[in-house]
Amino acid sequence: MGGNLTDRIWSLHARVRYFDTDKRRAGLPEDVAALVTKMEGGTTWITLVNTSPVESRNMYVQTGAFGEHQCTSVRVGDKEYPVNYRAFAVSLAPGSGSELVIKTKRYANPPTFSFPW
Repeated sequence: MGGNLTDRIWSLHARVRYFDTDKRRAGLPEDVAALVTKMEGGTTWITLVNTSPVESRNMYVQTGAFGEHQCTSVRVGDKEYPVNYRAFAVSLAPGSGSELVIKTKRYANPPTFSFPW
């Protein structure tokens, strides 16, 4: 998630949070691994991998533990996708993986417990 709990307040500050679209729950889908590899200013680098050799996986990546960051764009390889929302959908083919470069305006949204759908 690229985050930590603060000393006394115990609030979660995170760059990203994951949601399983198919099971309609918080957390990574089955067989999906995620790694935050770098954080710099309003940019976060994550790697997502679907280890299932036969099943596709669908998920949302939310910017901020409570959707408090506004995702402006996501770059995958040489292609950049505009987002302008607090979350974006990801579909991973069987056995696939990619590095995502997520650009955000940090703390641009009021925090919410709502799921991204």
